[in-house]
Amino acid sequence: MRTPALAAVIVALGLLGGCVQPAPTPTPSARPTVVSVDLTAPGQARAMVRRLIAKAGTPRLIQVEITKDWASITVVKDDRAETWAWRDDTIKQVDTDVAYV
Repeated sequence: MRTPALAAVIVALGLLGGCVQPAPTPTPSARPTVVSVDLTAPGQARAMVRRLIAKAGTPRLIQVEITKDWASITVVKDDRAETWAWRDDTIKQVDTDVAYV
């Protein structure tokens, strides 16, 4: 006796699911730069720091951090500290806890 009622509920839910408005298409945003490198290979860490400096737009370095898996630089730009990092094959600006005084 419950099977027809259950089937009716399933059909009704399926039909209601088809009435949902599609999600709006997100607007394009700036895409991070994708770069795949092995920082332990000779010259690769230096080259990565140069890429990070180019992306940051200033050579005013106040901190450089490099491990085998990631690299980051902190620069002074417009009288404030900005940190740029290469992680997961992507170069982008990241939050910083460095204060420029």
